Parts: sequence; structure tokens; C-alpha cells
Amino acid sequence: MKTDYWLDLLDETKFIDEDEFKVFKPKSIEMLRLLVNIVKSSKH
Repeated sequence: MKTDYWLDLLDETKFIDEDEFKVFKPKSIEMLRLLVNIVKSSKH
């Protein structure tokens, strides 16, 4: 997912601090899970 890529990049380049990364990374993962579930359920 692009969001995941950008968050990792921002973290690696120290554009965001570790605390921000720790907040946004799990939210990004949860958003992806939600989207996958929506797509799966819409196919039925």
C-alpha cells in the first residue's frame, strides 16, 4: 500500500519522529484491513 511506503520513507528520513510513526503505522494497517474486508464483502 502506498501509505505504508510513504510512512516508512518519512520515518527512515526522520521527516517524522518515532512517536508519530508509532501512531500512524498501526492506523495505516487498520485502514488497509478495513478496505480489504469491504472489498471482500462486496463481492458476495
